[in-house]
Amino acid sequence: MLGAAGGVGVSAVELGKAYGARVIAAVSSPDKLAFAKKHGADDGVVYPPGPFDKAGAKALADIFKKACGENGADVIYDPVGGDYSEAALRAIAWEGRLPGGRLPGRHRQAAAQPDAAANPARWSACSGARSPARSRRPTPPTSPS
Repeated sequence: MLGAAGGVGVSAVELGKAYGARVIAAVSSPDKLAFAKKHGADDGVVYPPGPFDKAGAKALADIFKKACGENGADVIYDPVGGDYSEAALRAIAWEGRLPGGRLPGRHRQAAAQPDAAANPARWSACSGARSPARSRRPTPPTSPS
């Protein structure tokens, strides 16, 4: 949950908890993290101020990945946008969702592809990535038409 201490963010934290989710708050200060935890966040990270160069963006993505764990985040809610979205998307689970989110610039076109038309915020459908399970097994050959 990016921007978890703002008005929209706190509401999303509370809704996530009401639905039984493990909520990780991402905020810009320790005071805001304490506030988000007071409203139900299970854990959290304090992200550095942007904008980020390439190394800074990778470091931020690593912070998010560590907080989300091995499988990544099932849902990322992002009222913040920008560089934070890019880093958060790098921590998303396979078939994770970015509901109502704003995709970072270079990923907008991928979201407009037909395979993502049913749910353009479903990042795994528009990222061009393959399923981890499919990557581990050989693909059966197809017969020529």
